[in-house]
Formats: sequence, C-alpha cells, structure tokens
Amino acid sequence: MKITVFRYNPQTEDEPRYESYVVEHHPHMKIIDALQQINERYGANIAYRSSCRAGQCGSCAVLANRKPVLACRTDVEEGMLLEPLRNFPVIKDLVVATQKSYPRIRSLRPYLHRGKKREARIERLLAKDLKRLDKLKSCIECSSCMSSCPSHTHSKEFAGPMLFRIIARFVHDPRDNLDRLAIAVEEGLYLCTTCGTCREVCPEEIPTNEEIQEMRRLVYEANLGEE
Repeated sequence: MKITVFRYNPQTEDEPRYESYVVEHHPHMKIIDALQQINERYGANIAYRSSCRAGQCGSCAVLANRKPVLACRTDVEEGMLLEPLRNFPVIKDLVVATQKSYPRIRSLRPYLHRGKKREARIERLLAKDLKRLDKLKSCIECSSCMSSCPSHTHSKEFAGPMLFRIIARFVHDPRDNLDRLAIAVEEGLYLCTTCGTCREVCPEEIPTNEEIQEMRRLVYEANLGEE
C-alpha cells in the first residue's frame, strides 16, 4: 500500500517536500502503525507524535487526505496523503507547534473564577448543567478544530473553536462569576461563520458551533452588544 508523507525540517530545509513509501498492510492498520513501519523499514526518521494510542491524548492529530484525524484511530488507505495540521508552525514533518495557542488560552483564565471568598459550603450542580459541562470538558485538545476552522485560518482575531469551547465551559457553570460573555465578544464571537466544521472534525463530537450560537443569544439578551 502506497502512502505519501509531508517532509520538512525548517531548521535545515528551505522548502517542504513529499515522499512516498510502500507499507505492508494488515487488517485494522492505523496511520500510527504505518508511520512506525515506514521508519523501521526505510529508516525514514519521520517525526510524528504518539502517546496513548487510545484516542485520549490528542497528540497524534494529523491531516489525512487534507482532513484532521487522530492517527491512532484512523485506518490506512491506499494512496493516503499525510500532512501536518494547518494553522500551526511546523517543527518537523508531521509535528506542529500547538503551544502557540497557550498564551491566548492563559489569557482566558481557564479555571473556575470565584471572585470574592465564599463560605465553605456544598455547591450543588443541576443534572442538566452537569451533563452539558461533561460534554464541554471532554475535549482532548488535539487542535483538529483549530486546524480546520476557516474563520481562524483567515482571521486570527477569532480565537478559534478550541478556545471558545473553554469559554462556553465556564459560561454554563453556575459557580463561575467572571464575565465570560464579555470575553467571548472580545475574542471574536461574531467572526464565527457557524459552518460546523469544528464539530465535523472533533473526535469527541463537541458541538462548539452550537455553543457559539448559544453565547450569541446570551450576549443579545444581556445587551452586551449595545454601545
């Protein structure tokens, strides 16, 4: 089975290139298995990330035929093209610098904000709130949505789906008292085209596009858009 892989080391090469390899296919062979076989058979030294091999860590996300996938979950196909995620600097081959998002994530204060000190007491969450929060917290931060989002690609004023998922997680947590909706507006809430691509490529099927629409509704009801 023939596989073509994006190759590029920005420290030693001026331009990227594509190399094709033939792998011995076996049933249920994943992209990770193919890359490992290529390195062992050809000494190709392709750089890629792999950690849990169970679709839980998100580290192995790549583009397969131009679509973001988890390499540990995705079956190899004849003629498959493997490339690094878009919208991130390439470190080497299929490894990208996703940490460029970290400063902006930190600015969102991605933790429960309590404000004034409260009395020690049990705070109960309603079942409906907990169900929604559990879904929003299931993100494995693979950055697939950030790579495929057209709004984030064309305007970095839009923070991107992964960051808006973080904001939504606290918007719907009744214990949080930071003005998350105002933060959402500042991070480009209305630059989202609600195309739904983020949900299509999300391994956990988190409906970030729907959460963005919900935040727009809440902003409207709170008159936050008025001058």
